[in-house]
Amino acid sequence: MRHVLMMGALVLGLTGHAAYADTALSQLAPVPTVGSIDEKNPEYVQIRTAFLNRVTKIYFAIGCKALPGGEFGAIPLINYEGMPLIKESLSRKLMDPKLHVMVSNAGFTGLAQAAKDGQCGYWHQHEEELASLRHEAETAWNDDSAAQ
Repeated sequence: MRHVLMMGALVLGLTGHAAYADTALSQLAPVPTVGSIDEKNPEYVQIRTAFLNRVTKIYFAIGCKALPGGEFGAIPLINYEGMPLIKESLSRKLMDPKLHVMVSNAGFTGLAQAAKDGQCGYWHQHEEELASLRHEAETAWNDDSAAQ
């Protein structure tokens, strides 16, 4: 239940950064379907795929209890990681109506991976990647705290 609440807060936080864009974009252009986004905007799809893979990796680390602060500590990092996606969608005047579902699914995929026996050993084998992820989370947290 806690994961669902935190993931909901994450999705709201991420979409909250772009909430002001939703109204403006809806006035500028008709809302495209996800299919047309995928077909006509490969750059956006590439950025979205990289972001969703990153969310999966972060939640995999959270599920393995490898990130200090757990989900709460990762929210600024995920919001930071999502900024290129938001900027790309704004520059192309796109609305991706299923993005919040995709972000939730990516988080659940990471948690499911962590729940499988032996999977959390990944972080022991990739200590440099974990150290980098922890550093990025700490930096995002500090930047987010300083901005407030």
